[in-house]
Amino acid sequence: MLEIYERQIHPLELISGDVSFQSTASIDRVFSKFLGAGLWDTAINTRIRLPNQPKTEIKFEAEYLRCLERTFELRHNLVQGHPEVACSTMLVAGVGFEPTTFRL
Repeated sequence: MLEIYERQIHPLELISGDVSFQSTASIDRVFSKFLGAGLWDTAINTRIRLPNQPKTEIKFEAEYLRCLERTFELRHNLVQGHPEVACSTMLVAGVGFEPTTFRL
């Protein structure tokens, strides 16, 4: 415990080091235990800003969660050997890969 204190290691770092975050659902399962409520339900529409800087305020919107879910889906397709699906999806989404320059 003393080492954790001296090295300023947050308890969440210890726990999250052995957890697989490959979907928004798995992230929610882990962090909702600490929050006592669903992570995404808590985060959506939450506004944050830097102290004393009102112009830095941002709001976590449901669209951000959908984008994160889509990122996990694309990652899954690439890792699981479905590059044609992931690549064509990235092209349609405007990620910017051209078929002649992006090969697996």
